[in-house]
Amino acid sequence: MGMVDPLVAAARARPDRPAVSDATVRWTYDQLERVASWGARRLTSAGVGRGDRVALLAGESAATVAAIHAVRRAGGVLLPLNRRAAASELGAQLQAMRPTVLLHDAVTVELAQSALSARSSPAAGRDRPELVALATLLDVQDDRGRSVGPLEPDAPGTLDPDAPAMLIFTSGTTGRPKAAVLSHGAHAASAAAWAAFLQPAPTDRWLSCLPFHHVAGLAMIDRAARWGVPLEVHDGFDPAAVAMALRTGQISHVSLVGTMLRSLLEALGTADALDAVRGGEPGPPAVRAILLGGERTPPELILAAIRAGLPVVPTYGLTETASGVVALSTDEASAQPTAAGRALPGVALRIRLDDRSAAPDEVGEIEVRGGMVCSGYLDSPSDETDDAPSVTAAAQPDGWFRTGDLGSLDASGLLTVADRRDDLIVSGGENIYPAEVEAVLRGHPGVVDVVVVGRSDRRWGAVPVAVIVAAGVEPTDEALTAHCRAALARYKVPVAFERVAELPRSAGGKLLRHQVRQRLAEERDVPQPFRDDAWGNVRRLSLSEVALAYRRIGDGPPLVLLHGTLSSGAQLRRLATRLATDFTVVAVDRRGSGDTALQSPGAPVAGPIDVAVHIADVAAVVAAERLGPAVFVGHSYGGCLALEIAARRPELVAAVWAYEPPYAPVGGVEARAVLATVSRDTAAAARRAGPAAAAEAFLAGVAGAEMLQRLAPSALARVRAAGTGAIADAALLGLEPDGLVRIVASVEIALGGASDPIYVELADALAARIADATLATLPGCRHDAPMTDPDTIALAIHQFAQRHRASPQRRPRT
Repeated sequence: MGMVDPLVAAARARPDRPAVSDATVRWTYDQLERVASWGARRLTSAGVGRGDRVALLAGESAATVAAIHAVRRAGGVLLPLNRRAAASELGAQLQAMRPTVLLHDAVTVELAQSALSARSSPAAGRDRPELVALATLLDVQDDRGRSVGPLEPDAPGTLDPDAPAMLIFTSGTTGRPKAAVLSHGAHAASAAAWAAFLQPAPTDRWLSCLPFHHVAGLAMIDRAARWGVPLEVHDGFDPAAVAMALRTGQISHVSLVGTMLRSLLEALGTADALDAVRGGEPGPPAVRAILLGGERTPPELILAAIRAGLPVVPTYGLTETASGVVALSTDEASAQPTAAGRALPGVALRIRLDDRSAAPDEVGEIEVRGGMVCSGYLDSPSDETDDAPSVTAAAQPDGWFRTGDLGSLDASGLLTVADRRDDLIVSGGENIYPAEVEAVLRGHPGVVDVVVVGRSDRRWGAVPVAVIVAAGVEPTDEALTAHCRAALARYKVPVAFERVAELPRSAGGKLLRHQVRQRLAEERDVPQPFRDDAWGNVRRLSLSEVALAYRRIGDGPPLVLLHGTLSSGAQLRRLATRLATDFTVVAVDRRGSGDTALQSPGAPVAGPIDVAVHIADVAAVVAAERLGPAVFVGHSYGGCLALEIAARRPELVAAVWAYEPPYAPVGGVEARAVLATVSRDTAAAARRAGPAAAAEAFLAGVAGAEMLQRLAPSALARVRAAGTGAIADAALLGLEPDGLVRIVASVEIALGGASDPIYVELADALAARIADATLATLPGCRHDAPMTDPDTIALAIHQFAQRHRASPQRRPRT
């Protein structure tokens, strides 16, 4: 028996109710249905027939939601692709799945074209999908769905519950792309199970900040239509933006992964997050549930969120089950934060161990049965001459699906997940399959054997690490990273490369991954905070015009921290205390920042300060503290200063680690223009309204005007207080790019994987000027990571500094 398209049903029942919105678009259900109907017609005219695959490579937006509904309306099968993937990965997926159409948006058009070119048979006539832009598909003319072409609604069609609705890539362990086949009936069963648990209300409003190539992101689109509730779409996860949306008091539900929850708590201010989402109104908060999935959330984070008043709901599910099948109420989570939850209505769970049912609390493999289990897997052809991918069953003949995860059920039916699949690495909600990364690394001529495993990470849950057996001349980390980046999405690139003589294997030759994971866990040395209150003791060095403030902590080889423009040495405390376990750390407040004061009390900074003045000041501190050659670590402007010190005062420098230095003179026309505008606007604001305005102008220039609006009052006050630093640094006065060739110390320029591309351009240009300089990327980090993510930054600095602290590597002068 067929079912009515849920969007058509919602448009009939609630035509004027808000359906979907993003930063620019707001559609009612009637408008969304009309736009989707028009898109379906265009897909049909592009050759999409019932059962044909339609690939989607686009960002998260209202238009993308409409396109997803259009594919279903046209009878097509959606194939969502990850826009963070490398072109070569996407090319392999397109070659395997052979879609009829490839949808893209304005941002992904070049990636879509590159993916087509990267296919193994790029000229295969009928197998080449037609590229169609979302703007063309939907013909959206304004932000309210008007003027979108002939929009007379079609006669509502029916959906076959057993017909495939979408294909979602889920496994790379076989070496060939494989996608789970989710039927319309599976989505309906999943939505029904969640409706029984969540009890949707007419006043609900869902916030979507998960990617639409993930089953969780897609499930929200489906549930919103079936329940007739509005969906607010964010293009990616921005904790400040999500916090702001929750503060409006209009959002009832949001789905996150654990790493997102941590960032959200920081953005809300955990003192009383409950009050933060009430919007100042009395009574219960509008937020009814914050669903947590995608990875196992640390129990201490769950408890911290509950203490802050957030209604978190841990879940467990898989791509193959059309999202979560288990959920834990907030009340139970407060008492059992390590548990995954109870089976949703319509879901059956069992634990199997050695072909028998496990006893209560006995750990075995988790198995699931229910209407939401996928129909099977669509495998890539083993031979390129095959007409179509082959379908293999997912569930066993009795309907039970083996998840591959280990867990236990107690006597009351409460599920605890003991471990994820042995090989799978879940990093920030993204699945990383080691075999895929290993295959890429084996393609490097310097690698004989390799294993990739996950390493615990506070920010991302886990990150990939490669352990290699090298052939002949050992390849450098930088060469291996570059090799991986050419074929893999950035989040799949290993964050570290370990070398061994041989990998552990059993007598039968089987790789013993658990031994590799155990050894890495034992060797991992994330610097822990140095337990000393000395950081609060500000030291001062009186020079002719200024009393330089600085801090010193630890006992070991010297390491000097140089901060960014809108910060001070004091704000690097979390980073400094992690490095002080092995180093003597000195952090200097430059003129115009922190506790450093002009000798004349109250005297303002007159204007930009030449970098030569800062160099002399830092040199005076190094001499006063008798540090000797030190590892210099610079963040942002501090990175520029560290490089200049290495060029002009080489006797002070053992090595330099610079994080995203805005060294404008080496950049291209666009980079120089952007930074020149920041300098000009900052100076103008200072002249017009003083240091606080200068700080706001500087932050707006480097991070966007919307950043100011997202800042909490306390954070905005800190920014305004740093205005003299903006005046001093913004002009980048006195940088000497031609002098960089004089640097003889080892240099590493580090980048954040989530930062502005302008820093990548500048880093490449710096590396081209500084002989033997290396580049490093820290996945997921932003420009402010030295303050916001000290664990990740400290580990990177620690690894770099350990290599150079004992015997600084210097090249002879030429």
